[in-house]
Amino acid sequence: MSERNTSEKLQDHWAMDRAAADELGDRIETFGQTGVIDAVLENLSDEAVRRRDNNRDAIGKIFRKESDKGLAIIGPCSLDDLTDYTSLFDYIDEMQEEHPEDVFAVRLNDAKPRTSGGWTGLWYSTDPDERKKIFDVYSQALERGIPIMTEITQTTQLGALGPMLSGIWLGARDMSSTSLRTMASAIHLPVGVKNGVDGDLLTIENSVKAIRSSTAQNEGSGVDLGTIASSHASLGIPTGILPVGEGNPSVALIARGYNLPENMPSDQKRIAALGYLSSVFTLGTKLGSAVMIDGTHSVPPMFDVDRKNPDRIIPVLEEFNNAIRQGELEDAEQLVGIIAEVGPNIGRTDPNYVLDDDRKAQLAKVMGATIRLLSTAHPVHQ
Repeated sequence: MSERNTSEKLQDHWAMDRAAADELGDRIETFGQTGVIDAVLENLSDEAVRRRDNNRDAIGKIFRKESDKGLAIIGPCSLDDLTDYTSLFDYIDEMQEEHPEDVFAVRLNDAKPRTSGGWTGLWYSTDPDERKKIFDVYSQALERGIPIMTEITQTTQLGALGPMLSGIWLGARDMSSTSLRTMASAIHLPVGVKNGVDGDLLTIENSVKAIRSSTAQNEGSGVDLGTIASSHASLGIPTGILPVGEGNPSVALIARGYNLPENMPSDQKRIAALGYLSSVFTLGTKLGSAVMIDGTHSVPPMFDVDRKNPDRIIPVLEEFNNAIRQGELEDAEQLVGIIAEVGPNIGRTDPNYVLDDDRKAQLAKVMGATIRLLSTAHPVHQ
């Protein structure tokens, strides 16, 4: 690791675009700041890096529709500073062992977007010890070889957490952000884009195009990644404006539904839900992007399931399974996996599906059936 120059380290560990890494690497070496980068990398074991890179590659192929693997991303709505996530990691390992041909990742969101205020997650805590919990939990998952996915709400998160990540996504409130789109173009981790709260498909399409674009395609516009190699105890290194030589090709769509009228009859809600999901799959076909289903947020109410019910993922997955088997979804071959809010406890934000013994078995059964259905029934697009 020490024999590589700074540009190579940025490309390898932050998945940075080569042109951006070359520019930033020269700046870091010129100003004698290589020690800041090396201080981060010395905490990464060779085996953890090897498995992380394999996970990045596997998820990237899934997002580009170059693989027949299914993908499940489960974890808490938002990390809690008092929770031990060992049981969640154990569960993911068990599912991965049971389904070796698919990929099971953990969602470790550290920032919680808010519309009307409230707790916004450990990332924004004013207590350094609470922010340190993020890096401790990430390190545990990384050393176990579990793929780590997270929602990115600002560029500095990626500069701090990038070396431990296998992929990212942009949430419904942030997916139209110019700075986050360009950030995702310069950091070539697999990236998912959720539909906005209004369900507008054109906004998703524009986001995907922006993430796939380079500086040349943007009339010379570069990207500011904020800081790189920061932590709970370090400010890191400002990046300045960087060029993007090649956009990010590994972009998937994430269907998280949109709000339907509360007084709409259940049968009409289901028709609207399947129609919208089909339209997302069709857009995925047009863009050459895989599609993930977010089994929480606005999707459960589309099937007349309470969005605050901790067990909501079960009936939602059952609806997906039935709809796929009955041929009710158009272009369903684009569907590759699911995202669900799951944890050892309810949590302090949206309620998690709690992994007690009974629920572990129930989720394993339904999620396993879904992953098998997706990974065996859909052709690979080469």
